Amino acid sequence: MEYTKDIVLEIDRKRQVGFYKLKDWTSNLKKAMKDSKLIAFTLGLLATLMAIDFVLVNSFLELLSRI
Repeated sequence: MEYTKDIVLEIDRKRQVGFYKLKDWTSNLKKAMKDSKLIAFTLGLLATLMAIDFVLVNSFLELLSRI
C-alpha cells in the first residue's frame, strides 16, 4: 500500500514540476518577445502575409471552380 502511494505521489510531483517548467519557459519566451522588437515585428509581418496569402489562394480557387 505504501509503495503504491509513493508511486502515485511521485507521478503527481513530476506532473507539477513539468507544468512549472512549461510555465517558466513560456514566461521567458514572452519576456524575450517584449525585449526583441525585431522578432515581434517579423512574426507580426509573417502572420499578416500568411493571412493575405490565404485570402488570395481562396479567391483564386473560387475563381477556378467557376470556370
